[in-house]
Amino acid sequence: MELSQKVVQGLWSKDHVLKQIPHFSDEIVKRCTEYDGEEPIESVFDILTIDDDVRNDLLRLPDDKMADVAVFCNNYPNIEVEHVVEDADAITAGDPVRIKVSLEREVDEDVEEEELENLDKVSASLFPGE
Repeated sequence: MELSQKVVQGLWSKDHVLKQIPHFSDEIVKRCTEYDGEEPIESVFDILTIDDDVRNDLLRLPDDKMADVAVFCNNYPNIEVEHVVEDADAITAGDPVRIKVSLEREVDEDVEEEELENLDKVSASLFPGE
């Protein structure tokens, strides 16, 4: 799934996941990964949870670019993945296996109907077309 996300964002598999956030340079990613706060900054969700003053110091972006970062992070999908191996007790080496995978996306209750229609849109700055 991580590889798929990187393909969508136009990143190489070796690129840090933070590079998918608009305006994130190697320098910004380095500051984030070297941040020595309580929790390491390793994901888009970590950017959302740090204090505003810490975020501003790490990113050092002008207000218009910081707004792009906020929009991207706030629209970043939170998807829970669960799996169940069917007949797990009856499996032996070499047998085909059926796995049931469930994906659940968290959506705020106060989301407008128009916003729900755009949930399948991807924010991918390196692919500016729809």
